[in-house]
Amino acid sequence: MQVWILSEYGKPIFSSCGCENELSDKFALVHTLVKRYEAWGDDLLSLQTKSLFIRFCRRSPLILCIISKQPFNLSVQLDMVYDQVVSILSKTRLEQIYAKKNNFDLRDWLTDIDKRVDACMKGFNEDPVIFFSGFRILPLAYTDREFLHNTMANEINQTGADHVVFGILVAHRQLVVMVRQKNFNLNATDFSILISFIECHSFQIGQSENFIPICLPHYNPDGCFYAYISYLWEGKGPCLILFSNSGFKELDPSYTLKNIRMRFEEKINAWEKEKVIHLKNSLIHPDSTIKMETGDLWHFVYKNMYMDSSQICCSSPQKPWITPEEIATLNNGPLVTQKTAMIIAEKMLRILRQDEKRVFFLIPPGVLNG
Repeated sequence: MQVWILSEYGKPIFSSCGCENELSDKFALVHTLVKRYEAWGDDLLSLQTKSLFIRFCRRSPLILCIISKQPFNLSVQLDMVYDQVVSILSKTRLEQIYAKKNNFDLRDWLTDIDKRVDACMKGFNEDPVIFFSGFRILPLAYTDREFLHNTMANEINQTGADHVVFGILVAHRQLVVMVRQKNFNLNATDFSILISFIECHSFQIGQSENFIPICLPHYNPDGCFYAYISYLWEGKGPCLILFSNSGFKELDPSYTLKNIRMRFEEKINAWEKEKVIHLKNSLIHPDSTIKMETGDLWHFVYKNMYMDSSQICCSSPQKPWITPEEIATLNNGPLVTQKTAMIIAEKMLRILRQDEKRVFFLIPPGVLNG
């Protein structure tokens, strides 16, 4: 798979397969093709050869192209790559840059875009939930999740930090808990952007705290939050992210966001000793198994659209009656009949509903002041 990004004026920005300067002729070809169709009053969406599928996406002032041996979800992948660019600059800033100078070299502004896109492409290949517009929840005992949720919300509210609009805890690419102000929400694609950022900078985050501007394109493509990002327990625990709508000048992170993290950790450590040990072990070494006890089911993806989020539970790939709030996709063995497949689906749903407090986030997250 290859990903190409260039400006609509033909200036190379990124290529996943080599140095942009050495591939200028390829960028010129992409630009010429897109512009030729535009001159004809049409949009070039895709091309196909015997072995390759090529998809184009025009998002002014950018042109994106993806080349793959498989035709599946190419448009979704281009959208996510575009969102990675916007998350660094914001859509407004991107447009302003090219309005002032249409031959501007954007590469110096897109720090770590290569790592971001690489993380995206890794997710495309390894994490099926990306294509279901949802995110996974880390399996955790309901009482543990409730304790973390309430403790985080209380510490944020008690500091009087009404500029904190989100607080999330992430581990192993999965959401542990989330608290937020009532009118704010976290889109699944924006969550994927955060996951990519954490994976790209895991070493840096583990060594120190980070306070950075970041745009969440599906919440507000034209503005930035300021995100405080830090691993708990000296870099060994899950990643805490606090989003503030105040800028660097109005905010003292050493007093507010850093203080929230410290008090959050202190409250966790002050819990009953045995419970703390169990909780830390569950976060660092989670038990994600769901016992289906059937050899005919190879893999499943279950999407629970509870409240205002899209939560997904899935198995690791190996050898019904569904309500409008649920979507299930199952991969069964090649000799499984339709009747057997329905029986397996019903059994899977019963097991998931019995275990839903552990594998889904069922606590209303809108509890922050502000």
